[in-house]
Amino acid sequence: MDVLVETRALTRRFGRTIALDGVDFAAREGQVHAVVGPPNAGKTTLLRILAGVLAPGKGEASVLGIPVAAQPQLIRRRVGYLPAVLGVHEATTVREDLGLCAHLHGIPPEQRAGLIIDLLQLVELSHRADTPTESLSPAMQRRLGIARALINDPRVVLLDDPLDGQDPRGRSESLDLFRELATMNKAVVVTARSISDVEGHCDAFTFLEAGKVRATGNSPEALGAGVALRQFRVVLFGNPQDAAALLRPLPGILDVHMEQRAAVQGSPALLSTLIVDFRGNYAEGSRFLDVLLRSGQSIVAAQEQTVGLTGQIRAPAPTEEADAAV
Repeated sequence: MDVLVETRALTRRFGRTIALDGVDFAAREGQVHAVVGPPNAGKTTLLRILAGVLAPGKGEASVLGIPVAAQPQLIRRRVGYLPAVLGVHEATTVREDLGLCAHLHGIPPEQRAGLIIDLLQLVELSHRADTPTESLSPAMQRRLGIARALINDPRVVLLDDPLDGQDPRGRSESLDLFRELATMNKAVVVTARSISDVEGHCDAFTFLEAGKVRATGNSPEALGAGVALRQFRVVLFGNPQDAAALLRPLPGILDVHMEQRAAVQGSPALLSTLIVDFRGNYAEGSRFLDVLLRSGQSIVAAQEQTVGLTGQIRAPAPTEEADAAV
């Protein structure tokens, strides 16, 4: 299978922030390739460069054998791209929206009506053809974005967070569609926060973290062997937003989110549960508890568990011997 998308030592900065740091990446025809990573990993930056909408920095990036830096306009005409944030045109229907996209891609007027019907069926939006785009649910807007990305029948399809907001049925249908596109000898690149979102529907996986490729492989198991994640469940009194703000800048912290808040009987205080995703060994991970305590946070309980990239929980390993094996 031919390589249709490739980067070598690709680096992109925004001021002092390094969004991509020496990224080597390749996507082949006939495959669905998932780029997985936490927020701010560099997934969106990578796809924007490959789509020709963001200039590369250092290194090389090519799509369909075309250097992105040299011919970004040609790249934009040849690929299909769903951005992370989809803009919708006010006062236009779904059908009119796709008609405008077809016009911009130079598709002859006599071909547009049939093409739009086929695309709406493909993304399960036929019943919304005459609905104003701005009134679509976020999940339906993502599906509209997928239809836009396919309007020019591209060989390379770049989909940034295409499953965002979709219910389980919608996710399953979209993932089946990606597989179908791959059988048409297209290279399909999708981004996701967790491998569990795309597991079983992709042929290759790349894990990005802090702009670097941490692991790559053809299965979740192969990828997970190179990247061990830990998850801490922290129960505390007080404002969880303050605690989360303290943790997010710390080395190794991938994500912090609030799971729940609960009232305490006989007390005006609320118990909050934070879920902290961390990459590193047990000793390094436990240091963030010291940060919370020194800041005056009242920790009621803290439990550490190791998780794989698939989201499956593994037994804690709080020993030096176990940490050495990570």
